Formats: sequence, C-alpha cells, structure tokens
Amino acid sequence: NYDPIHRLDLFQLPTSEAKLDAYLSRVQDDGNAITESEPWQVQEFLARGVEYSAMIVVRSNQLVTMTCSASSASQLNYVHVEVPSIRVWIEDFMTGLRASKYTLTGQLCFDFMILTENDEHVAYPIECNPRVHTQCSIYNSDDARSTLGSLLLESPQVHTQNK
Repeated sequence: NYDPIHRLDLFQLPTSEAKLDAYLSRVQDDGNAITESEPWQVQEFLARGVEYSAMIVVRSNQLVTMTCSASSASQLNYVHVEVPSIRVWIEDFMTGLRASKYTLTGQLCFDFMILTENDEHVAYPIECNPRVHTQCSIYNSDDARSTLGSLLLESPQVHTQNK
C-alpha cells in the first residue's frame, strides 16, 4: 500500500539498530508494516540539490511536448525553465524507450534532483508519476491550452519534435 504519511519521514540509513527498530515499529503500528508482500524501496538521500519536475507527453514513443519547472510545494506555481541536464535525461529515456519492445502513449511526470558534481549539473530522477500532473497548468493561455489539447488527442505523426 502507498503510505502518504511515512514517505515524508526521510528516515535515513545507516542508523543504530535501536532507532531502526523504533522506526519500523512505528510504521507497523500505523498500519503499514514493511513485509515481503508489501515491500518498501530504499533510495539514496540526495542532499544539497535543487528539485525540479518535468511533464512529458508521449505518443507512440515520440516525445511531443515537455515542460520543466522548479518543484512547487503548492503544486500550482509552475514556470517553465530549461534545465539542460533534465533535457538530456529525458532524451536518453526516450531513446531507450524507442529501442525497447514497448510502446508508450500517455503523460509522465518525473521529479528530479539536480546536483553539481565535478562542476557539472547532474539530473537524478527520484520519482515518476504515470499520469497528468498539475504541472499541466503551465499551459495557461488559450493558445497553449489548445496546443496541449491537440498534443493529447492527435496522432504521433502530427507533432514529433520537442516543444
């Protein structure tokens, strides 16, 4: 089961056995124990980065539009920014998708943490939501809404370049 409360804990390992046992007991007492049939995923904690989200629309493995914004706690304050490391990651993702046996049509929203490593900005994907996201509110003019509607409904041959 998805745990919307404990996903915000940011519990970090390594820790003492006593702290780990206390945390696992609290999670179990709250009704969402970690079990073989309901496992949790451990992620590396990325500190000192900047969080962004990117929403893409894909039709038959073709990227038809992409928008990238700094993350918004209210999930309503999105302003498009171009983040080259995220653009490269998305392009690599699309290349891998096209080389796979799968065909994707839909909307995806990725959360990224951007870290500076060796004087370069590196995009680390930290989450993917396979659905429309509030970031689509960035298409907030009549022309933009019309274009987004067309991209969501038209065949992939109509629009095949990054927007």
